[in-house]
Amino acid sequence: MDISPEAQQILSASGWTPESFDEKLAEELVGQLHKAQRRRREAATHAFPEAIRALATYGGIAVPARGPGDTAYRDGFTLTPVDGLTSETALQELRQLTVDEEYFFPIGAIPDIHGKLLISDHGKVVMYGPNGYFLVGNSMNEALNNLIAGVEPGEFF
Repeated sequence: MDISPEAQQILSASGWTPESFDEKLAEELVGQLHKAQRRRREAATHAFPEAIRALATYGGIAVPARGPGDTAYRDGFTLTPVDGLTSETALQELRQLTVDEEYFFPIGAIPDIHGKLLISDHGKVVMYGPNGYFLVGNSMNEALNNLIAGVEPGEFF
């Protein structure tokens, strides 16, 4: 799935370009996450290829878009792993709940609703928050389209 024109416009206003792919930035963002995990005395979360690809393409952006959406309120979000930092216990719980025992990596957050954005090693993007786990998209592009359009996430479980 491609990024919608609306999503491209909002992402571009946040500093993203369609040609964006910065593996060094992705590695820096992963390093910041691992440093934060060490401070919390937690094991470093493995950054698998899907996570690196998402961060190299979209890492570091903050989308302030807020307001009415297609089926849900549009909250702003960040794509910085430190913002999505969650406990190793939560990541293990999520892995156990998936059919294929997918691994997850924090890629960002939806601060206004205390939601953490996580990407799986299969490319799914999930939001973890006080009300549980929700599927935002089956791919990073679908997730961005849904977040920007204000599409109600589906229940993950």
